[in-house]
Amino acid sequence: MPDAGSRIIAALEAMWKDVQARHDEVPNVVLITGTATQGKRMRWGHHWPERWQLAESTGATAEMFIAGELLAQGAARVLQTMLHEGSHSLADIRGIKDTSRSGNRYHNAKFAALAREMGLEPPETPSSALGYSACTITEATVQEYAETIRALDEAKVGHLRAVLPEPAVKGAARAGQRVPVACGCVPARKIQITPKQIEQGALMCGVCGDVFSPVNQ
Repeated sequence: MPDAGSRIIAALEAMWKDVQARHDEVPNVVLITGTATQGKRMRWGHHWPERWQLAESTGATAEMFIAGELLAQGAARVLQTMLHEGSHSLADIRGIKDTSRSGNRYHNAKFAALAREMGLEPPETPSSALGYSACTITEATVQEYAETIRALDEAKVGHLRAVLPEPAVKGAARAGQRVPVACGCVPARKIQITPKQIEQGALMCGVCGDVFSPVNQ
């Protein structure tokens, strides 16, 4: 399918336009996608203010990244990340400092308030590493965006396959292999899982809300 890339971006742009229709303060963005694997961590999305200089615009335009692997988890999960990044965009527009520490990874109470405004539910207590980052989409928000969620699911645009460490063994022997993964807690919580378990989807830490990602041994 030669136009697969443009179809993916078009589907994400349509979802963002629906967000803008409901929250008129959030700005236009340049939507991009790619792998969630960035260094030793996985990042489902980001909002980068004033990242792009567009030919038709005199001012700079923000960038919004949505990980390609996220599309495998369904449109509601994509919307959750989009609303998370939309909360950051709202903070930028209003001049609110919503993150701090360690490369702005800690999401403070101001972020939690913005996320709730966007239709997410912050965790009851902040994690030591990421604060209120682990916001989840509410059932009311899912119902509100039902048409947009259905449109993305029905578009069947595909997803990016997770990148796994090169296995030490292949074939039938792979079944006994274990891959070390770690979350974003400080210190990190580490477990070992099979390659198949990684391929099945993301494992989230219940403490910090980060994804368990493969680490170098």
